Amino acid sequence: MSKHLKSYYQGDMTNKFRIGFKKNLEMIKCFESSPITTKIPKDKSLDELINLVDKSLTLEQYKKFRSKKNYNFIGEGDNQRWNDCNLNATPEEWLSIYKYSDEYNNFKQAPNRIPQEWVKGHNVWGSNFKNILDFGAGPGEPWSIKSIDSNVNLYLLEANLSIANNLKEKYKWDCDNVHVVTSFQEIKHIKFNYIYSRDVIEHVRNVNEHLDLLYHLGAEDACYFYKIDGQPNPVHVLHLHNDTKINDFWQQFELPKIGIGPSNIQWLNPSSYDWNAVFTWIRFRKF
Repeated sequence: MSKHLKSYYQGDMTNKFRIGFKKNLEMIKCFESSPITTKIPKDKSLDELINLVDKSLTLEQYKKFRSKKNYNFIGEGDNQRWNDCNLNATPEEWLSIYKYSDEYNNFKQAPNRIPQEWVKGHNVWGSNFKNILDFGAGPGEPWSIKSIDSNVNLYLLEANLSIANNLKEKYKWDCDNVHVVTSFQEIKHIKFNYIYSRDVIEHVRNVNEHLDLLYHLGAEDACYFYKIDGQPNPVHVLHLHNDTKINDFWQQFELPKIGIGPSNIQWLNPSSYDWNAVFTWIRFRKF
């Protein structure tokens, strides 16, 4: 473990927020300054990264793909079709599932996904955070309309087109400073002071390129806060494919290892896993 890393971050977290989560199901990690290696890989330009992670099928191509095995992608992702597709889909096909599957809009999620105690405890509406990005915002009302600071530009990046449309309807009357987008291409010219992502990174293909891209979209003073779910799940791809294996640079942040792969794709009972490492919160500043 890096000397810059604290296994339980105790900085500005409020007691209310701590109570909201079971201690034995999460580990909060904080890089106070920089990881072991401070040079982030720069083998791809910003445009190359965006073109790679945004690439998906057209709607017609997706319909043909979906008809191959009568795939039915429900939001919970707990069926064998997900397992099969997870192993066999290309990155473009995988993103297209999230982009076009209307079933995702049917899966219920409580509003206000971002706990207000957490927002207050982390001073998210602080004076230095003018542009905030939530990568993979999700359905419902992820950020409470009543609490959003009018001086902040909040960008909600949601790949699912149906959910994105609903988010636009949810926020359009009261929050003209909330912007809903469906691709990185739409925000590539913006520098964000705060980048947040919860329960998303374990779902994406080309994971290192996503992490690189989010890093480069940060302003010089950017603060990043990610929650990664390491629980075995048919919709989690972290460490399953060659393009979802964490590289040496990002592994310094000790991202969770789900321990899944073609040899144990049966999604073993979670009770057989170490629940102390299921959820990982990682907080760091740009270095």
